[in-house]
Amino acid sequence: MPQDEWKIVYNTHEPIISEDVFNRVQSLRQMNKKTKKIKYEWELNGMVKCKECGSKMTMRVEYKKNNSDEIASKRVCCLNGMKKYKGKECIKGSRGLNEDILNNIIYENMKNAVKELIDKGKIKEQVRMENYEFLHKNMDNSMELLKNELKNTEDEMEQLYYDLKENLIDERDYKKFYQDKLNQRNRIEKELHLLEKEKETRPVLNEEKLNEIIKNIMKMKGIQKDIISDIIQDIQIDKDNNVEINYKYNIFNIA
Repeated sequence: MPQDEWKIVYNTHEPIISEDVFNRVQSLRQMNKKTKKIKYEWELNGMVKCKECGSKMTMRVEYKKNNSDEIASKRVCCLNGMKKYKGKECIKGSRGLNEDILNNIIYENMKNAVKELIDKGKIKEQVRMENYEFLHKNMDNSMELLKNELKNTEDEMEQLYYDLKENLIDERDYKKFYQDKLNQRNRIEKELHLLEKEKETRPVLNEEKLNEIIKNIMKMKGIQKDIISDIIQDIQIDKDNNVEINYKYNIFNIA
């Protein structure tokens, strides 16, 4: 039956609790309900990682103790460090980094990187070198090393089979050594796959794109996730609250 059709008769039974207690409890429930609806939007959510354990970091917002919505502190903390997950810990502990300090570090780093780039006055040359470094030097060299490692691993697997047939090792040792090599081969193949995928999907940096990035950063007032996520891969914070910014493009790693 809809609530507006209820027929309520008051004061017909002895109450379990007094009306005063009931009203105070309802007031507290409404206060808690209101508090839960308060949500602080963190611009860097999902981009910051703990350098010690690799887990994502979260924003810990504490409010003043006068039941108001006024924020007392905002700290970036490691989830594992705060022991949010059973059985997982981090040497960083619950020590967090003030959000304003982190934002200022990132803001100044980006501004300095852009200023350094502009002062050099060689945007076109920097773009060419960026793509060369990534596609031909860093990426191709890494892939070549992995391919050589893969070939050596497969040769060793083949040699193990030969040793087994020649009774140079027993079957128990063969299985153990072969499994180790199989795990190694799987790891290498996975790394190769990731590198190939990165090479295919990585956005090509051209002069127009770089000029657009520089323009957006120069106009940026404070932290803006849409601009930051365009050039920053991730941000890592260690146990001593040192901040490491990993850019998607090497040309920004100069500040």
